[in-house]
Amino acid sequence: MSDRTGKRAIQLEPGARTTLTGRTHDVMARKGSDLSAIKAERTKVEAALEELKRREKEAEEALRDAGRPTLLTALEKIKIGEMGRADAKSIAAAIAKHGGAGVAAALIGIAASGGS
Repeated sequence: MSDRTGKRAIQLEPGARTTLTGRTHDVMARKGSDLSAIKAERTKVEAALEELKRREKEAEEALRDAGRPTLLTALEKIKIGEMGRADAKSIAAAIAKHGGAGVAAALIGIAASGGS
């Protein structure tokens, strides 16, 4: 068998090895089933990645709200005077932004300076 230039073409089976210019090359299979298998595997991997992303998001959400039970338990043990919704939201936002330790330190500072 020869190509358009008249040179002999070499036909090899998929997976065969040949040397061209002194280098060894793998002859890649050209079967559609290989492409289908690759696409099927990619689909499985992408689905697994999406599941991991979903679980990661849930874990991050749980971490962001991990202190709530502790705070609610502490609030149940003390008496709190009347408070408006805006003040409660401001305190909650401060805890979310600065963390419990940061807000506690600020409150200790206020108490030490004689604030109410």
